[in-house]
Amino acid sequence: SLDFQQRNMTWFEDQIKMADVLVATKIDCADSDHLEAFFSYAEAMQPEKSKVGAISEGEMPWHWLDYPRIDLNAAVQVASGHDHHSHDAEKPLESRQNGVQRLQSQTEYAHSCGWIFTTGQVFDLEKLVALVKALDIPRIKGIFETTSGWHTVNKMRVTISSGLMEQAPEEPGSRVEMIHTEAVDWDQVEAALMGCLAH
Repeated sequence: SLDFQQRNMTWFEDQIKMADVLVATKIDCADSDHLEAFFSYAEAMQPEKSKVGAISEGEMPWHWLDYPRIDLNAAVQVASGHDHHSHDAEKPLESRQNGVQRLQSQTEYAHSCGWIFTTGQVFDLEKLVALVKALDIPRIKGIFETTSGWHTVNKMRVTISSGLMEQAPEEPGSRVEMIHTEAVDWDQVEAALMGCLAH
């Protein structure tokens, strides 16, 4: 079940709103009221989720990861709680010299950054996963074109997962989003990501 205080913590809502697919696990341990509460909560999210589902024993269909991705700009803005009257810091979508697009935002409780890489920027999967493990950033989620095909890469605190996608996404270019409760040197992170490109 979702603890009431946890649901109202900004960092928790940030991560929920950044997700493309939202899945309830261990439903064999949940009663109908808990499941109804989950689906009501999830289906009210904005931007709307590509998929809301429920599983038991970790048996999630892999094709759920192939659903259309939430627009990076909208997801970061909504996750950060921005509107025209917001006093939180947000930098506009920035086109970098390396061809990458970057969007940063900051609230009282969270710092987030997203990147969209250009078509043709292909990653070394082994280097990429090693970097994700090494980064002191608790939440990382992305899809990457690698020398081994398209892969999802996810990190939730110390849990890291990577999976081969059945097909390439409709939108071109690898993309990744990161969230931390503390300030991060995003330039340094970006340089590390670029260092994972295959040559």
